[in-house]
Amino acid sequence: TYIWNPGNFAGNNLPTTLASSTIFTVSGTTNGCTNTATVSVSVSLCTGITKNGNSTTFKVYPNPTQGFVTLSFEEDFTGQVNIFNTLGQLLITQKLNGSEKIEMNLTSYPKGIYLIKLIPNEGKINVIRIVRD
Repeated sequence: TYIWNPGNFAGNNLPTTLASSTIFTVSGTTNGCTNTATVSVSVSLCTGITKNGNSTTFKVYPNPTQGFVTLSFEEDFTGQVNIFNTLGQLLITQKLNGSEKIEMNLTSYPKGIYLIKLIPNEGKINVIRIVRD
């Protein structure tokens, strides 16, 4: 048998909700023998989730496309744009330096699904799927 203190909890489980960090002492008894150990449980308060301010806001159109696809950025984009096929092969790579809009040409590639990967110099990488039909 186990007894956890503070709280005098019996068994293998501690309470699932703790208001603060606590050091528990557990006493275990089996076949008349008793032993004691301590367990420290740290609790950090979650006061909210902050939004990552480094996200790239953009539009990709038309999707599906006949071959030409436009990437339009809400703010100037500096970084790299890569286009991959479904096998993961890199087909197109283009570096951008403060661009608000770019047109990519997929007319020489067969119909199918492609991935556009935006890699900004600062911030979060974005990947979007487009269809060439």
